[in-house]
Amino acid sequence: MDDLSEMTLERFRLWSMHALKVFLSHRNRSVNGTFDELSARAFCVWEENLPVNEKAEQAEQRLLDEYKRKLEVEGEVIPDPFALSSGWKGEGAGMSLWPSVYVTDIAKFLKCSTPNEVVHRLLNEYKQGKAYRYFENGWVKEVYLHTLNESGDKCVLKTKVTPSMSINSKQYDVWVVVRKNSTDQPGGELLSAYCSCTAGMHGTCNHVAGLLFRVEHAVKSGETSKTATSKLSQWNVPKAKPTKKPVKASEIVWRKGHYGKSAANVENEKKKHAMKKLFTPLNKKQVSFVQDPSQLRSDLYSVLKDDIGDSCFAQMFEKTKVTVPTISLPPTLIELAHSLKSSGDNITPELFLTKLAMTEEMRASISQATVDQSHSETWKSQRKGRLTASLFQRVSSRVKTLQQNEAADPTALVSTIMGETDVRPTNAMKHGLALEPEAKRCYTKTAKKKHLKLKTKESGLSVYIKKPYIAASADLEVECQCCGQGICEIKCPDSIKDQVPTVENVKYVSDHNGQLVVDKTHPYFYQMQGQMKMLGRHYCDLFVYTVHGSLVARVVFESEFWDDLEEKLTWFWIRFVLPCLIGDHHDVKENVKEARTPTKIPTLDQQTARRALMPVTLPNGSKKPIPPKKRKKQAAKLPVYLCGYCGLDCVDEPQSEADQSVNCDFCSLWCHYLCAGVTDESLKTVDKWSCGRCARLL
Repeated sequence: MDDLSEMTLERFRLWSMHALKVFLSHRNRSVNGTFDELSARAFCVWEENLPVNEKAEQAEQRLLDEYKRKLEVEGEVIPDPFALSSGWKGEGAGMSLWPSVYVTDIAKFLKCSTPNEVVHRLLNEYKQGKAYRYFENGWVKEVYLHTLNESGDKCVLKTKVTPSMSINSKQYDVWVVVRKNSTDQPGGELLSAYCSCTAGMHGTCNHVAGLLFRVEHAVKSGETSKTATSKLSQWNVPKAKPTKKPVKASEIVWRKGHYGKSAANVENEKKKHAMKKLFTPLNKKQVSFVQDPSQLRSDLYSVLKDDIGDSCFAQMFEKTKVTVPTISLPPTLIELAHSLKSSGDNITPELFLTKLAMTEEMRASISQATVDQSHSETWKSQRKGRLTASLFQRVSSRVKTLQQNEAADPTALVSTIMGETDVRPTNAMKHGLALEPEAKRCYTKTAKKKHLKLKTKESGLSVYIKKPYIAASADLEVECQCCGQGICEIKCPDSIKDQVPTVENVKYVSDHNGQLVVDKTHPYFYQMQGQMKMLGRHYCDLFVYTVHGSLVARVVFESEFWDDLEEKLTWFWIRFVLPCLIGDHHDVKENVKEARTPTKIPTLDQQTARRALMPVTLPNGSKKPIPPKKRKKQAAKLPVYLCGYCGLDCVDEPQSEADQSVNCDFCSLWCHYLCAGVTDESLKTVDKWSCGRCARLL
């Protein structure tokens, strides 16, 4: 800033807009107006020799200090995005480098507990819905990316957002610091944010949220994984200034933006709007009668109070206080084992199984308390020590291996069941969890068009009363008058997020005489059979969803398949998991070693126990046991890698063909042979193997 002893209007005109605003704000003068107005106002202030307001100067310094603190992220000072003049990449060149921002990350940003809460607030609360409409209406302009340091784990996204009250005003400058994607885990975590609007210093304004929604939409729809040529032909970059012409208010179709819903056809909306205005089910007398809402409620209460006095309407009218009953949960398997050990009694398998017995009321309380599933700590704790449906295929495969090869080691699988394995989140897991609420709404809306009086509801953890160490969690419970009671299993594969699901790109679904059939050897088939048994349903709809389309394959319950599977699950749990629960060793591996020569283990059902301890009979002509691969044993705990298709573990030492997995040479993604559709013979013919997503990019 120049020496203020000798100033002229011409010298003030050499200052920047920011310097003029700082000069005027320190002297309690307006900072609004054009550059010419600000420079002239500053010269007048200098001529009048107005003193500096110390409070205004202190406030300016405080804001500057707060802004500097925003640039300190995890102990590292990042460059000021407004000072970086080079290195920025627009959406044409930089979109493929965008981090995997999903609605789960936006939930943390908006201080929401679950993605469902975000969607609810988007659809019902004005402020949160306004943030999404910034993106939907094109107020969020082109997003630029700066990688900062190529070897670092952080990047900056910046854009300009048009003000909602005055589109001709200066656009707000917005930037966010986001964690990059890496080879071993997805990025997308919001680390810091700033907006030049009045509330932007906190980093939680609607303009920042609008930027995140634009990035999230590109990520979940697969735009970030497309080539630059196809991307530019489909992805629309908003213009710097809106070009809409003014129209009459009567000609405007008024509609709210809906998260997860494509833009509606304008002509259809106009027709619906006109029909709604013309339609009324009331006659003239009824119209006059409902003009007084308080009298209408009073008359309705007088008619209904004797028949449904305990209804919400009657209680609200009478202002009755409703007491919400508390849910009493049975102890988890870990808590039960700990309490028995603390009692000092000799813990036997029979004692543990007796204490584990469960009633229908206990089962219902667990299901009610775990509806949020992965967002519920109760759901996570109640699963530990239980065989859950997502692991049924893996347990079945391991039982076959153990019967063929007694030297096979089940420690890794037992550690997963006990919840002692550190599971690294993958892009596939993050994508699936983020799109699940949207997929549930899409399934419900689609199914209601084909089924009579269809109802769906969220489902929690359902425990098998006969054997309380077996459980399953369905995504949705379904009921209609035409098909009866069933369930729905949602899958949102990251590998085809930029495509419409078909039998060509969904490997575990095939077309058999015009009917979609799920592969019976796939983990999803085992999972759905278990879910149907736990909930007592006779069908399950496998709903494969992307933002571009969906696919539905119905699976019916097969009792013979389940009887064989249940026997293997019981055998494995009693022989390997139960000793870990009641064993004296803290190390799972030591407890598994002691369980190799089991004694007679009584259960609540003696016949079930006898069958569980008998060796599983394999069909004639079964394959010879596959010898385990010789690998150097690691003393430290090895990381667990999950399949990019099904989300289950890729074990370090495969004991059967179903356990074999392959690593993508380009993105380091691990996939099961079965999920990727490859064999040892097909891999020998290629120098480098690529997963489905990388194959489309190469």
